[in-house]
Amino acid sequence: MKTKSFKISSFYTIPAGLVAGLVLGYFLFSSPKSTTSDGQTEPSAGAMWSCAMHPQVQLPEAGPCPICGMDLIPLSEMPPSTASGDLQLSDQARALAAIQTTEVKKGTAEKEIRLFGKVTYDETRLKTISARFPARIEKLFVNATGISVKEGDHLASVYSKDLLAAQTDLITALKFSNRQDATQGPREQLRQWGFSAEHINEIEQKLEAQEFLDIDAPIGGTVVGKSIQEGDHVNLGDNFFTIADLTHVWITFDAYESDLPWIHYGQEITINAEANPGKKIIGKVSLIYPEIDPMSRTAKIRVSIPNPDQLLKPGQFVRGILRAHLNESGGVVVPDLSGKWVSTMHPEIVKDQPGSCDVCGMELVPAADMGLGPKTGRGEPLLVPSSAILQTGKRAVVYVETLDAYGPSYDGREVELGVRAGDQFVILSGLQEGERVVSQGAFKIDSALQIQAKPSMMSGTGREARDTGRGISLTAERAVELMPGYLALQKALAEDDLEGSKAALNTIIEITGHTGAIPELIHSMLAADDLEGIRRPKFDELSSAMIQAVRSDTHAFEGDLYLMHCPMVYGQTGADWIQSTEQLLNPYFGSQMLTCGNVQSNLTSHEGHNHGAQEGNR
Repeated sequence: MKTKSFKISSFYTIPAGLVAGLVLGYFLFSSPKSTTSDGQTEPSAGAMWSCAMHPQVQLPEAGPCPICGMDLIPLSEMPPSTASGDLQLSDQARALAAIQTTEVKKGTAEKEIRLFGKVTYDETRLKTISARFPARIEKLFVNATGISVKEGDHLASVYSKDLLAAQTDLITALKFSNRQDATQGPREQLRQWGFSAEHINEIEQKLEAQEFLDIDAPIGGTVVGKSIQEGDHVNLGDNFFTIADLTHVWITFDAYESDLPWIHYGQEITINAEANPGKKIIGKVSLIYPEIDPMSRTAKIRVSIPNPDQLLKPGQFVRGILRAHLNESGGVVVPDLSGKWVSTMHPEIVKDQPGSCDVCGMELVPAADMGLGPKTGRGEPLLVPSSAILQTGKRAVVYVETLDAYGPSYDGREVELGVRAGDQFVILSGLQEGERVVSQGAFKIDSALQIQAKPSMMSGTGREARDTGRGISLTAERAVELMPGYLALQKALAEDDLEGSKAALNTIIEITGHTGAIPELIHSMLAADDLEGIRRPKFDELSSAMIQAVRSDTHAFEGDLYLMHCPMVYGQTGADWIQSTEQLLNPYFGSQMLTCGNVQSNLTSHEGHNHGAQEGNR
């Protein structure tokens, strides 16, 4: 049979591949047949002929369907009657439709979260050197930032009248006082001003005052700040230098608030830096900042990283991948913290036994008491392949295979979904371990049920699934600004391009900012793990607002903007969108049903033409 596309109305088409697959599948459904001598199927004498797409058509001879033009098939070869919502296929039909099933199992599941961040200084390893007395900078040994120093290296030499006076007091006490405690005050003064014990002993032995004092580095590291020049006069408290120990650095990631439920202290993050290609660095979450940025709607995530070779530079951009381990309820498990003890002030301090914090001395507490380790729910989740899930609006359906005397049949079942973990979904309810679900070919089964007018994924409360009550509205002026990003999003969805869709959404958010109904909708789309999380109902909501804005002032828009409608979205309800061309590119189904739909009208046409179709009512 020749494969082609068949028109249902002047602008409504069905993908040729889908129709051909269904018709060929029906040829192989179980039914009484006679065979010729060469083994080919031959309809019995006097057989009626019917259409797979329009079973109400029944004719006494073969030919095309008078409604859609498809080749008629013998009525005896139409699918057998089964229970409402069930579909029964022969072995040949299953093979032709490429039906594959997968056993529902419990197993290890990980949700992957991609993060972007920047290398910063470890604040606990920054030291600022300041003036402890009024002085003049006589000489700078470190005269530029970026110089590496070791602990005890000379940084600068200073002159001070107060410094000479304190040394003179110490020498006078040694020479002329018989009291043993007479030198205690001058000695303590010099110590507080930065004189080492060796310097003080040298003064006491030589009984000579030192005219200049060398300022030494308190830690080893890199000089990242210098506030003085030779000859400067400084007052008490003025800054000299800032030194950073770069053998340890922090990486601060930005995490969207929708990702925060899956991020916990102690989780490992694999880090890649463009400046160090091929080198993977493993770090652990050491702090989740307690506030959300009101503009970007992100929270800061800190990771402390050893950096002995100093390959990571402050200010450097990095990428991170965090894999959250999920339990049977879809929650997060941090195995490394099970049974551990953590400091409330310094959660990076983790020990196997109770004790005190190495930094602040406070008593450690169980990790579970801080929410850093799960108290319950460590079992493995129930998993199915993501390809088994058919989603429309708020509903998620799988087709479960059951075996009886007549062979396998397929029954649609609504399930409650947990989080998506890679190419799998966590199932919270609706399935049991050991059942088999259709993992390849579920959409073909659903389409066949629609043809037979049986309950399917598309039947149900479609309008209810769409109504989310956001109440989004746009002015025509703002819609003009958003239209290029919207059209790019529509094109990317039609091409099944997740990265392109996210890029288009980011273009829109750059215009709208981060507060308001539209930005809230865009952020929820950006947080989606897959295309379905963007398409229904979120893209529909955005499209409705854009269509309303265009209709409010069609003269504000340049060029043609076509109103498209697909009746297959949300069952019998359908959904609309805007395109800049008349070529149907369905964003709600992508490659599955790319040309499904019709052109309703040219929204920006001011001549009144509507391309032969009336606008559909939403």
